[in-house]
Amino acid sequence: MNQTRVFLIFAWLMVAALLWMEWGKDKAAANAPVVAATQSVPAARDLDAAAPSANVPAAQAIPQAGVPGAAPATSTTAAPPAATDAAPVITLTSDVLRLKLDGRSVLDAELLQFPQTKDGTAPVSLLTEDAAHPYNATSGWASEHSPVPGVGGFRAEQPGTAFELAKGQNTLVVPFVWNGPNGVSIRRTFTLERGRYAISIKDEVINKSGAPWNGYVFRKLSRVPTILSRGMTNPDSFSFNGATWYSPQEGYERRAFKDYMDDGGLNRQITGGWVALLQHHFFTAWIPQKDQASLYVLNQDGPRDVAELRGPAFTVAPGQTATTEARLWVGPKLVSLIAKEDVKGLDRVVDYSRFSIMAIIGQGLFWVLSHLHSFLHNWGWAIIGLVVLLRLALYPLSAAQYKSGAKMRRFQPRLAQLKERYGDDRVKYQQATMELFKKEKINRWAAACRC
Repeated sequence: MNQTRVFLIFAWLMVAALLWMEWGKDKAAANAPVVAATQSVPAARDLDAAAPSANVPAAQAIPQAGVPGAAPATSTTAAPPAATDAAPVITLTSDVLRLKLDGRSVLDAELLQFPQTKDGTAPVSLLTEDAAHPYNATSGWASEHSPVPGVGGFRAEQPGTAFELAKGQNTLVVPFVWNGPNGVSIRRTFTLERGRYAISIKDEVINKSGAPWNGYVFRKLSRVPTILSRGMTNPDSFSFNGATWYSPQEGYERRAFKDYMDDGGLNRQITGGWVALLQHHFFTAWIPQKDQASLYVLNQDGPRDVAELRGPAFTVAPGQTATTEARLWVGPKLVSLIAKEDVKGLDRVVDYSRFSIMAIIGQGLFWVLSHLHSFLHNWGWAIIGLVVLLRLALYPLSAAQYKSGAKMRRFQPRLAQLKERYGDDRVKYQQATMELFKKEKINRWAAACRC
């Protein structure tokens, strides 16, 4: 009887799993956007020609040296950036990254250590200007009244369009500059390091004019997500795809692309956090300074899903300088490299679970698995070793269950006598059974598992 019940439970679970997978396929197909044959996605330069995506905070919402307020329901148009010619695309290459950027947006990023196929012909392009599914990272400035750099505003200080980390060097530093019309300039410095997927981007606002300059920095990740069809041979479809963010107050949170705006645009002021877009194996993230607050915003700009940081905002007096710095991660979900960034909560991008307790257990198991792999140099044997260790760790519990089960089997004749004695009086039968378990020190729960 018990074997039949177990079989039926497993059969029901399998049917439920198959129904859930089929329902997921139907839902994904129903939610897939219908794109006209003539429709095209605007390029990053066109999309970013104005200040931040969606609504721009009103002038009165930008406090001095603070963060811009939440976007009002009706858009307030900021002062347009100064018109400039398109800046040349600059290529920065380290041992792990090849970036194409215009000083404002990272238009393309190739991960040189990760080929797309086994033959290793072409590296993975995480950020891309692909016409159907563009994916870009942008950092710009916005202001209500003061001049700010627009698309093409930043120009490399050094001549040339390609800069590469030389052999024997550990750091590649490439400065850009924007010179405003009234003596205000912004110097932006990109720093790439050997073996590192985090790009340092430092901005210095230098005010040599005769009036205060007001503005705030914005940093955003935008992409047109790919609709993935579910399948047992497609692990990408089972991985989390969407935006995640972290705050010291609320901890780790996430929102899938398919539910991107279901809970609103976030609009939360956070100090010491980060925001990221996740996919299978890889992610991008903006990591601002720990001591500078930003307004975290999720929104949609046409077909693009956008995760954005607005702020900090600055009022720079004449003759003064303001500085802000952030890191842009473009790379794999490698725990060892993420840990080197020393960013609280960033290890959660390796998405073991949305539940903290399950994530902690998953992190612990992976830590053991990684150490076994470093010793055995084979993932298969490392997994076998982990299973053996888990069995050893759970042996006391298993031993107690087997002992209780053995006792239970020995007392089956006595239980049968009790059932015969009390007949249909289930209350007295249960009382007598409990007294027997207590007297003989039988764990009735473990025993029940072994019947």
